[in-house]
Amino acid sequence: MKDKKSGFKAKYEDTLFDNSFVHRIDIRIAEADWTDLLENPINKTRYNADITIDGETLKNTVLSTKGLSSLVFPFLKPGNQRYSLKINFGKNVKNQTYQGLDKLDLSCCFRDTTLMKDYFSYRLFRKADVPAPLTSYACVNFLWRVTKKTFLAGILCLIFSCRSFCFCINSTFFILRSFRPSW
Repeated sequence: MKDKKSGFKAKYEDTLFDNSFVHRIDIRIAEADWTDLLENPINKTRYNADITIDGETLKNTVLSTKGLSSLVFPFLKPGNQRYSLKINFGKNVKNQTYQGLDKLDLSCCFRDTTLMKDYFSYRLFRKADVPAPLTSYACVNFLWRVTKKTFLAGILCLIFSCRSFCFCINSTFFILRSFRPSW
């Protein structure tokens, strides 16, 4: 997000979070890792993956599931293959980023059949000058490295992965930490 003091704006703000089209993300992962992710999503295991975003490839990134309710409740629906994910571009390769972005959340919008609640909530906050993560949408595909089979995960909401946001109301500071429960 634009730094108000310096006026700096990261490149990904105008590319990945450009909402004039649906982005494309291809995730290249070992088939055994994909199977393990589907069978054990609650473990939040980290898998090596190559990520291609709108034609730009980053190798050796880290992919894991994210969330809590979205990982637990789908077990009640056998065959579920939609989980929220997080990508860490620089975990394995020091200083590797996607146009300056080091982490990205892919939300399956659990319990939101419209896929719009997160997107519009954060947009509303930003319009009201309350700090909130950037958002956009992407069509996500999983490709297996060896067999070259493809699994279409569908449309997911992209959310700028942030640690916390601070805001001040009547000289009282509030820290929103709901974006990363482990922090």
